[in-house]
Amino acid sequence: MNTPNITHTENTSSSLASFSSQHWKTVALNVSTLVTFLIAAGGLLGFLAHRGNLPVFLHDLDFLRALNNSYSISMMGVGGVVCLSSIITLVWRGFFLRTDPISKTTFSKLSERPEPTATDDFHAKLKSWADEAPPEEVESRRNARMRIFFCWTTKNDNLVLSNQNLTTFPPVLDQLTHLKHLDMSGNKLTSIPKEIGLLSRLENFNLDHNSLQSLPSEIAKLTHLKSLNLSNNAFKTLPSEIEALVTLERLTLYRNQLTSLPQGIGKLTHLKMLDLTLNRLGSLPSDIGNLTQLEVLNLSENLLTTLPPEIGSLTRLEFCFLSHNTLTSLPKEILNLPPKAKVTVYFNPPELQTSIAGLQKNYPKQGPTFEFNVG
Repeated sequence: MNTPNITHTENTSSSLASFSSQHWKTVALNVSTLVTFLIAAGGLLGFLAHRGNLPVFLHDLDFLRALNNSYSISMMGVGGVVCLSSIITLVWRGFFLRTDPISKTTFSKLSERPEPTATDDFHAKLKSWADEAPPEEVESRRNARMRIFFCWTTKNDNLVLSNQNLTTFPPVLDQLTHLKHLDMSGNKLTSIPKEIGLLSRLENFNLDHNSLQSLPSEIAKLTHLKSLNLSNNAFKTLPSEIEALVTLERLTLYRNQLTSLPQGIGKLTHLKMLDLTLNRLGSLPSDIGNLTQLEVLNLSENLLTTLPPEIGSLTRLEFCFLSHNTLTSLPKEILNLPPKAKVTVYFNPPELQTSIAGLQKNYPKQGPTFEFNVG
């Protein structure tokens, strides 16, 4: 009487085992197929990332192109691996979660063209800027484009675009407002766009070795700027707006064509270093004496014939470079500089030595150390 039951149980167990075996074979086949697809897709995306031909909906992976560009084509395999992990995420979100009641996302929507976003606009502007460059500048702008995109994607606050032979600023300054350091030195810039005023967090701005002749009034909006390097340009004057940069600690204007300084220069009361070497200055404004935090003042190789008495108010000055000018005398107030200060007056007219000797004779225990010879 129990035999049929035993037989039935054995048949059931056999069927279950067979089904289980078949089920796991199917799962294994599906998994292997999916892995093969993902590896192929990852490799393809790695190649496309390197070539810069990613589909629109995968623009978020475009940083891989920046990596490939930076570390050469040998990194394409790494790009493929990272793409692989990224595509797994995309598939998981778009396919396996297609019935998720919260996201309501369907995989089919990935193939639809999305509405324009800030990311698309950023891409479009950068691509247009790079593609429309003069032939001799195409490669430079493409390299710059990758650096800009990587900086924007990672929210890195330091953007270095030095020595790229760029003739214009990138057209996306309005989306780089997180920057604190911007290096545009060693390019061929002739102007600065008004959008520069949007970089209100900027602390260091390097424009050394360009062909700039003026600053836009919007420069006054950079109220957190600590260092401004305008050396090796063609400035003849500085705008009055520069007086708004009250947080400046370093202002470098080496090798320009300045004939005068704005009277408002004295409002930069946090300045510690002011370099005006190799200009055409014939005199200094009286409010130079307001720069009481100044430690280094370089006025070498100008056309100075005299200094204002207010120079003696710079009581924290450590170095004052006055060589290669046409100074014949110094105001007695210069003796108010601290004893630790060094004043170099090499290669000035011989009358200057006589003037200094007279000051030292009349005030033997006062003043800085003078270093000079006869020009």
